[in-house]
Amino acid sequence: MIDGAAGSGTVNFNNSMRYDGATNPYDNSGFFKNDNFTNEEFSLERHRIWLDLVDSNNQSSRMLMGYANDATNSVDTLFDAPTYVSTGMKLFSLIENSTDIYEIQGRSLPFDITDEIPIGINAPTQGNYSFAIATIDGLFESQTIYLKDELLNITHNLKLDPYHFTTISGVINDRFKIVYVDNALGIPELSIDENSIKVLANSELAVSSSSLEMESITVFNLLGQKLDTYENINDNYWILSNLRKNNTTLLLKIKLQTGETVTRKVIF
Repeated sequence: MIDGAAGSGTVNFNNSMRYDGATNPYDNSGFFKNDNFTNEEFSLERHRIWLDLVDSNNQSSRMLMGYANDATNSVDTLFDAPTYVSTGMKLFSLIENSTDIYEIQGRSLPFDITDEIPIGINAPTQGNYSFAIATIDGLFESQTIYLKDELLNITHNLKLDPYHFTTISGVINDRFKIVYVDNALGIPELSIDENSIKVLANSELAVSSSSLEMESITVFNLLGQKLDTYENINDNYWILSNLRKNNTTLLLKIKLQTGETVTRKVIF
């Protein structure tokens, strides 16, 4: 059944369709009741992750991601289950080039360790939440599963323990991903020395890069709210002139001319 508005139609049956054993000898080779098939012949290769979003009251929302025969990384009617966001807490995944959100998403085999699945949440209230694995099967019994927080530049191993975070209320669909490789453990390293990027917090807040020029700086608070953005910097030193000092923790995402991004945490 295809999700959508209800349709209507008419199905007609008549005597010409009946099998009477002589004049209408219809082929019955597709009837398998009396055949002896093994479970292996009908089995579907699948490897699945059930992921939970849990709030501070231990209420949860669950979604499923799975890799299966005949599934693709695009929208599949037989594998993907669209959902919607209401007023309550919601966890969902996204599919490239689709405007829908999904409670169940099928992915293609063979499994690609570099695959990434964007996930989104609806947080009814501002506060503390966690991502936790509910259960797994197939290759995920041995495969590491990471939660990537692109706001904080953190890649967390969900098989070790849940990932705890703080967020504003509302729909957030550009912060989190499920990945299977921790880039910090050996996939391309930055071509710069991160120690060359320094944040200077005195009466004003400034960023200094001793190696490469900076392209942009984006400022967030710990709830993920964007406070300010400084574009087209093209310099090694920049004062964040729009920020007022109030002794709170800020996150600075600093993009360099090479396209690489460095995240810095500072109290200002």
